[in-house]
Amino acid sequence: MVMLVLELSAGRYLLKMNLAPWEQCRMVMLVLELSAGRWLSSNDWAQTEQHRMGILQASSPS
Repeated sequence: MVMLVLELSAGRYLLKMNLAPWEQCRMVMLVLELSAGRWLSSNDWAQTEQHRMGILQASSPS
């Protein structure tokens, strides 16, 4: 829960910076993907589900 609050704070900080809109979106998506990855790991999901999330993250444009 604390990590979620920290990540939301970081997201607000990034939005205050003068990043291009697409860059803001990319950073927000990155934070969400990292949160999802930690959540999956902490909840001990099946390896296949974690692998699928990894593929989705890898295929997202950077």
